[in-house]
Amino acid sequence: MATLKRDPGAVGLDSLLTEITNLNDVRKLGLPDGLFADCSAKLVAAWRARAIKMYPSDFRGAAEGVRITLLAALCSSRQADSRSSRTT
Repeated sequence: MATLKRDPGAVGLDSLLTEITNLNDVRKLGLPDGLFADCSAKLVAAWRARAIKMYPSDFRGAAEGVRITLLAALCSSRQADSRSSRTT
């Protein structure tokens, strides 16, 4: 969880390998494309920002729907980030 939330930092072999591992972990979740298509980008960004700031204990204390939504927003955003970097 911590590595998924962390900024990749300076470009280098270690950060690249970490990001590849993170992306593979996110892909294993099998989140569908367009999961948040009915939500504004601003709302999904807010959910992602909230998830990044949370500690694992905060997730455990959150209602299941909130926990799943925040984690899905974080993972979906990371997956989308990797797609956009491939097209640039």
